[in-house]
Amino acid sequence: MAEDLRSGMTRRHHGDGHMSLYGGNQSLFKEVGDWVEAGEVIASVGKSGGRKDAALYFEIRHNGKPSNPLKWCRNKPKRVSAAS
Repeated sequence: MAEDLRSGMTRRHHGDGHMSLYGGNQSLFKEVGDWVEAGEVIASVGKSGGRKDAALYFEIRHNGKPSNPLKWCRNKPKRVSAAS
């Protein structure tokens, strides 16, 4: 379920005490209460916090405590650079 926290940040509840947080977004494509399917685009990454390049803040929490996000990723994350 979608929940917008503040401009450029969103949180998704996955059930069983799990949630994911995404920050630094330029645009949010889901409204509060929207259901989100796996693989669905929920936001576009933006330049915030005085950063020169676009970046994303990503966090997984279980029962309110940070958890290793690699457990949720299917493939090892790869560093991606913005297109010029």
